[in-house]
Amino acid sequence: MAAVIGITMAEVVVLFPKTGGLIHVAKLTHGSGLSALITVLNLVVFIILPAIEVQAVLQYMSSYFGWIVDSDHRTSILGYVLGFSFLTLITLVNLYGALFTAFITKIVVAFKIITPALICFTFLYVVCSSGSFDPTRLTNSPLTSIPWTQVFQAIAVSGIIFSFNGFNQATLFAGEAKNPQKAIPFAILGSLLASAILYFLIQFSLLMTVPKESFANGWNQLSFSGDQGPFAGLAALLGLGWLLTIIYADAVISPLGTAFAYASAAPRLFYSLAEQEALQGAVTLKSFLKLNRHGVSYLSIVVTLAFECLAFILLPNLKAMIALLVASFVLCYTTAPASLLSLRRTDPNLERPFKVYFAPLVCYLSLLFSNLMVFSCGWVSLRNLSVVTAGLVVIHFVLDKKNGIPGSKKVRYKFGGSIWFLFQLCSLVALAYYDHLRPLPFATALPAVAVISFIALILSQRISLSR
Repeated sequence: MAAVIGITMAEVVVLFPKTGGLIHVAKLTHGSGLSALITVLNLVVFIILPAIEVQAVLQYMSSYFGWIVDSDHRTSILGYVLGFSFLTLITLVNLYGALFTAFITKIVVAFKIITPALICFTFLYVVCSSGSFDPTRLTNSPLTSIPWTQVFQAIAVSGIIFSFNGFNQATLFAGEAKNPQKAIPFAILGSLLASAILYFLIQFSLLMTVPKESFANGWNQLSFSGDQGPFAGLAALLGLGWLLTIIYADAVISPLGTAFAYASAAPRLFYSLAEQEALQGAVTLKSFLKLNRHGVSYLSIVVTLAFECLAFILLPNLKAMIALLVASFVLCYTTAPASLLSLRRTDPNLERPFKVYFAPLVCYLSLLFSNLMVFSCGWVSLRNLSVVTAGLVVIHFVLDKKNGIPGSKKVRYKFGGSIWFLFQLCSLVALAYYDHLRPLPFATALPAVAVISFIALILSQRISLSR
């Protein structure tokens, strides 16, 4: 599902390799209203995510440093100071531009790949050398008894699809790539393949290493000492003290690496939003266009840091927030297939360094998969997402009026291309609300989402500005 979504993004972003990626393509095909919507929705994601990751780091560190939390296991004042220090560090590093950011990212990514790979191969080596390797345990699986609705909820809410979201950074940094025609498709598809292989190894090594007595009553009743942190618990059971130290170190470094990656995206989205407004004659955000000698906006960095610190203070339940964030960024992905088909129709002879075959079918599947994951995030997250979207539209109208941009015709021009996007959001919200009142079986929910996706794709082509 992630690969189908990724290849539709690869084709359109390669055609217009600018900072902000898909945002500029959406503006070209469906107007500045849709572009502004997905820009700010992405901003919400990229501002809150570093705060979530830093909070995770503090939770891990609190096991060793009790002063990070108070007696009620809430973040203490010193914990907040440490959290703000982490956020400041990972945000201000971006002042030195894409090359320095890429250098730091390479180091962190290497550690994030080597550590789980080391865990997997060490576990499998220990199991095989002890003669307890038993592939038949995989047949004792509860998968046949789990409803598909719960499977997709797990994909959407428990962090699985979020783990495959790394390719989004490749689209946001498109304007800073030296050879975007080759680099962008390689980054998108390469990250998906690497993630798939790594997560398969992680899952397989876990299933092969868990002691048989731990799932004697079935995998649904899986339990062993230290299962709150399963890999650390298994390393302790196997007596691998050196590996346990590496796992604990990775529990701090990996979240910080993720926070660093997303902290680099938000300032570029601020710049992209200001650039869009400036092209329309608005002056509200023009200060964001001033760059330092590394090509980075100072104001974007400062504002990003302020919002990240605010999110760190106000951050609610992590699971609910992850569901909202997944719904936000996956909904934005639906603009890729809509824009791809619009550009195919209006400029079929345009040279495409990366081309999707069977485009109508692939684009429909991309839209369907995205909407299915958005729906699986649940009623509460979709309700909150609709409130955020409505607020963004109102704010946009206020800014237009403040900058003297004329009324109804301009509004219709800007948001006319967004009707299909708002239609699918409203439809998914209504379907999620019905599912909240009367849970729908997957055999009913899937066709409903399929119909919504089909109508949205047709609408997106009929009202495309590029026709």
